[in-house]
Amino acid sequence: MGGRIAGHYPDAQPIADWNLSVPVQHGTPDFAHVVPELKLRYRFWGAGEHDERVWCMQCFRSAVFFNVRREKDRPHRYTELKERAMSLLPDWCEHFEVRRFKGAEVRYVNRLNAELTPQFMGMDGKLMIGTAFKLFTNIPIADCTIVPPYDCTVTLQRAESPKSKLTVRVIGEREGVQAGVAIHLGCNVLPDERDFDCGTAANALDVAHERVGEAFRRLFTDEALRTFGLVVP
Repeated sequence: MGGRIAGHYPDAQPIADWNLSVPVQHGTPDFAHVVPELKLRYRFWGAGEHDERVWCMQCFRSAVFFNVRREKDRPHRYTELKERAMSLLPDWCEHFEVRRFKGAEVRYVNRLNAELTPQFMGMDGKLMIGTAFKLFTNIPIADCTIVPPYDCTVTLQRAESPKSKLTVRVIGEREGVQAGVAIHLGCNVLPDERDFDCGTAANALDVAHERVGEAFRRLFTDEALRTFGLVVP
């Protein structure tokens, strides 16, 4: 898909997503006329300092995602990911003949579990999520304890320009895995400009990053912020 993209992400991984639509006849599923639908997406990986998959570019015809995984001895910053994304986005646009964008999103995933944040685990091995995440700190029902499974999504819309939507999602670890959650914080910015090109995308990403950071500082407790290496006044 272009020399620069292949140079940054030489490890190609096609992903096959199958969708099955089962028609219903007179209230009964009709499995004889199931039509499977295949949707292909592509992940391209780049190695980190220890030759592990760290940098990722996911390509669709209608969207592109740039991701980075945390390395144990080297956390990565937004500026690194943005620099990679903006250097390769024009090639992706040219390949798929993309002329404009509808929006830009920044998303962070923070995990709470026994390995990463043992201070938030109780003696019984359960996650005390309320001590880290404010949305679960004061549940207005007496004599109740929060227990798995965790699956909660909240979407907030901000009216100031440029308009944006903030999504907060708390997802429990897979069954059979250690107790813990993944907390997704994402901000989707919808710029006012009609010609939303690569340059506008860069500005929109900065706005989204700033708003995610604000939400992060407001939603996590001071103890959690210190755990993540942030200075708490």
